[in-house]
Amino acid sequence: MQLIVEGTFMLERFPVKGGWTYIKLSAEIITTGKAFGMMKISGSIDGYSFEGKHLMPMGNGYVFLPVAKLIRKNIGKEEGDEVKIRFFKNKIPDKLPQELIDCLNDDPGKLELFNNLSSADQQSWIQYFYSTDDIEFKSARIIKLLDTLSF
Repeated sequence: MQLIVEGTFMLERFPVKGGWTYIKLSAEIITTGKAFGMMKISGSIDGYSFEGKHLMPMGNGYVFLPVAKLIRKNIGKEEGDEVKIRFFKNKIPDKLPQELIDCLNDDPGKLELFNNLSSADQQSWIQYFYSTDDIEFKSARIIKLLDTLSF
């Protein structure tokens, strides 16, 4: 994983009833071409570790990470408090992982069809598949890939 930001930041809160508490960051740390600038990250907030969260677009050159009540309770911090963060960009494989090869091999001819796609198309499918940790979403994405690959 690649360290994308480390430092001390203030917890802020959207000024509406039920508004999220969040950490605001410069959008310059987003180096992916993903829609809306979302990036999946892991890291820690005041030593509390987390995985698989998304930085979300805020507009005006900023992104934010919502900080759940569970995390705030564990670190004893709320809006206006400073927190120390270390965020890492989750790595998406740059080549076809074995688990995806196995899925393609389960449907005769699909691996060959996948290998005939352009490198850019292959990488796009790999990113699409690995941009979620939810097993149901991954399964649906595999089915979509298999349906898309036709003879």
